[in-house]
Amino acid sequence: MVPATDTLAEEISELVGNQIQLLITDRNQLIQIMEKSVSKEAALKRILNTLSMTSSQCIVFGDGTQSQS
Repeated sequence: MVPATDTLAEEISELVGNQIQLLITDRNQLIQIMEKSVSKEAALKRILNTLSMTSSQCIVFGDGTQSQS
């Protein structure tokens, strides 16, 4: 049986095409819908630039497998 989130994510994808990115998380309970340019990496780069810091001066971590990169 396909989880409801998978079906809903497919339907959303069909409606909006490749304009957004969909990420199913939290044990298939949550669909994160974001513009393609949105990411933790982009946000961190912007923050580091604003603070005049380098990535070697920053520590980050996440709680899910999608946070690994």
